Amino acid sequence: MAGDHTPAVVRSVAAAMLALSWVTVSLRVYVRTRLIKAFGSDDWLAVATLAIFTIHSAFVFAGLQFLGEEANPNLVLYNAVEALKWWWAASLPYIVCTVLVKWTFGLFLLRVGSARIYSWTIYVVLAIITLFNFIYLFICIFQCLPVGHFWRQFEGQTGSCISRKTLTNLSYAAAALNTAGDIVLGILPIFLVRNLQLGLRTKISVAGILALGSISCLSTIIRIPYLVTLLSTSDFLAATTPVAILGLVELGLGLIATSMVTWKPLFKMWFKGERPYNYRSKGNPYIRNAGGSEYADRENKMVNRKPDSEEGLAMDDLWHTNGTISRENSIK
Repeated sequence: MAGDHTPAVVRSVAAAMLALSWVTVSLRVYVRTRLIKAFGSDDWLAVATLAIFTIHSAFVFAGLQFLGEEANPNLVLYNAVEALKWWWAASLPYIVCTVLVKWTFGLFLLRVGSARIYSWTIYVVLAIITLFNFIYLFICIFQCLPVGHFWRQFEGQTGSCISRKTLTNLSYAAAALNTAGDIVLGILPIFLVRNLQLGLRTKISVAGILALGSISCLSTIIRIPYLVTLLSTSDFLAATTPVAILGLVELGLGLIATSMVTWKPLFKMWFKGERPYNYRSKGNPYIRNAGGSEYADRENKMVNRKPDSEEGLAMDDLWHTNGTISRENSIK
């Protein structure tokens, strides 16, 4: 991450992604706690992911202070060692954060769709991604023995490390697997809304909104060709700058996109003046409109569900304006 303007570029990207992530997740929390009062497990994960992304960004900022272009020549070795230490430290929350972003979006989809085939697909995808990244995280932590040998080897410390080629291949595999997971989770909403009682245009818009949560795969795909820089031995920090920048964009976009999919109640309140549906309210207009019909029993059952249930809490995006529920297949 060294170079004429590299620290400034990385710092700017990190600051922008972090600020936007805080804004979007904060709005998500507002929507779920104040507007529809349905703060569930995916929302808790979004907050946890934001915290870990903040830690990742803090480690990036900490490493950048050792890459100043006017560094004292007598401190070149010290600065390089410290920068490598923070590079290693930042890579660990990055891996954790990529997994949590997938879980945040996956749990959101589980709220929307209750069909067993969709639930199992989501759980299998998340399980595979989690297992592989857990192994990848373990290898990254202990890639050198002792651990500190990763950044102190240039000071003459004795130790051993896994070959750069092995780690690079693992990075390729992790990126490919994460991309595949994003694509599956991005396509799944098409099947989730296929059988809903909605018009074609509404189905397309709902599927598009839901698929937005996997948009971070674009930066992951762009990042893959740059992983070859992990093999660099001449100036490792400078060569891996694109990887660092795209990693920040990937995590930031993931958090932003998975939070934006929950904003529809906010837009309805701002632009249409509609009061969002409150899942915890006994006197909501949807139940009154349904009268004594079969819908009333179903809707009462929906209202009484706990916030952490696997289904029903993302339903605000899928209600007709006339107050009748549009997802019969999601309410048992």
